[in-house]
This record gives sequence, structure tokens and C-alpha cells, in this order.
Amino acid sequence: MQIIRLESERAQWEQRYLEETAMRQVAIDAAAIPKDAKIAALEKSSTDAEKVISEARVEKMKQLEEMQNNQVRQHVQHTLLFRAPVGVGNILTVPSALKLLLLLLGPCDRATFPLLV
Repeated sequence: MQIIRLESERAQWEQRYLEETAMRQVAIDAAAIPKDAKIAALEKSSTDAEKVISEARVEKMKQLEEMQNNQVRQHVQHTLLFRAPVGVGNILTVPSALKLLLLLLGPCDRATFPLLV
């Protein structure tokens, strides 16, 4: 008789354990959903930030290239105005100006100005 009672008690404890385990798992799953949503939101904001940084780098490179091109143009203009070899009658002739430009332009700049080559 006592063995049957102990078996019954063991079955009740086992049932409680299974119920509590199921309840814990439900609580863990419920707690994990907001974390997953937070992780997804952080991943999205991280991706957006990387995109903005990449666009800023591209824009900076464009600005640096434009600034370098402007410096080359200013150097050419300055050279043409103040240090250029003059042609007949102290006037810079077109052929001498073109020769000067070709000397001042490097190989990459000649690709930029193909009409001068």
C-alpha cells in the first residue's frame, strides 16, 4: 500500500516538474522575442550606418579629386599667365600654349583632356 502511495506521489512530482519545465520554456521563449527584435533593429541600424559611412567616403573621394583637378587647373593658369614661353611679340601663341599644357599634364590628366593630346 505504501509503495502505491509513493508511486502516486512520484507521478505527481513528475507531472509538476514537466509543467514547470514547460512554463519555464514558455517564459524563456517570450523573453527571447524582444531580444531578437532588438538584435534585428541593431543589425539594421548598423547596416544603415555602414551605408552612410560608405557614401561619405565616396563623396569625400569625389571632393578630393575635384580639389586636385582644381589645383592642377590653377597651376596651369598661373603658368600660362606668368611663366609661359611667349611667342611672337610677347604674346602666347596657341601652339606654345598647347605644348606647355602637354608638358604640365601628366598621363592621367591627358586622359581627362583627350583633345589636347
